[in-house]
Amino acid sequence: MAGVPVLLAGTVGVGRQDHQSSMWAPGLSAAGFVPVGVWSPANDGDSERAARLAHSLDVPFTVGELPHLDAGTAIVACLRGEARQGLLATVGAAVAVLVDKPTLDSTTQLAAQLGGASTGRLLSGHHYASHPSFTRAAAAVRDGEIGLLRAVMIDLVVAAGDGPSPEGDLRNIGAHAVDLMLRLTGPASVTLATSALADDAVTFLGQTERDVVLSGHVSRTASGQGTLLARIRVVGTHGHIDVDLARPALTVRTASTSRSVGYGTGSVVARLRELRRLSEGARAGESAGSWLAVSRFLDAVTESAALGVAVTVDKQD
Repeated sequence: MAGVPVLLAGTVGVGRQDHQSSMWAPGLSAAGFVPVGVWSPANDGDSERAARLAHSLDVPFTVGELPHLDAGTAIVACLRGEARQGLLATVGAAVAVLVDKPTLDSTTQLAAQLGGASTGRLLSGHHYASHPSFTRAAAAVRDGEIGLLRAVMIDLVVAAGDGPSPEGDLRNIGAHAVDLMLRLTGPASVTLATSALADDAVTFLGQTERDVVLSGHVSRTASGQGTLLARIRVVGTHGHIDVDLARPALTVRTASTSRSVGYGTGSVVARLRELRRLSEGARAGESAGSWLAVSRFLDAVTESAALGVAVTVDKQD
């Protein structure tokens, strides 16, 4: 079967982050995609980086006006602000778009981007949600295999990598933890009892209106590469599930180093396969409400940490 054509739009992240080159592009082939070009808006300060990516993939590089896209083409978008809003407002309804790190932008910006979107086929770049172990755990919660959901605890520790986000890692990394929690609880009103927030560490404790306890810890180490810890514990009235999103992996040791190397279908490739299914009409896109729910939860963590008081996030259907 021929691969699905995909356009790589922008290489923007935070700081030195370039998920387009380091994460999405390397997984395209395994997910069944064929890159057809790299595009950057005229005002993208990272166009040189995008040009290098196009050269490495041996595909055309365009700047400025969005190239024509045939129905069935997918887009992986690493854009922010007005550039992202312009893309979502321009692409056709039949084009599937994966938006890397949608909550890097503020809730107000994100609402404007989604409100003007012309496509109904949107997928966030929150790739842990497509990890096979998480999807199995989510199905178990949905089907009542562990009884009524009572608690969700997530610990996510990443290595230094490109360094902490200049804007803080809450919206950069913490978004993953919140996204996973809300996928397990479903739409929920959450009261954050306590939050602590630093540039490279986030912790919070909360409870939904159905008395499900939520506990999250996200931090970044001073050195190293990759994800060091990604553990989820889901507790129900009749059982519990432990999920390790950093596995399966092998530990590779040399005389001077030791590193964990994943194998099998990783979460990035699994997420890209979700995008392919979306482009083929085999699955529904994600709702604007689900993205905004994550963003408003992150706002509440910031508010709770700043004021030292409990903050409630209303349910977003």
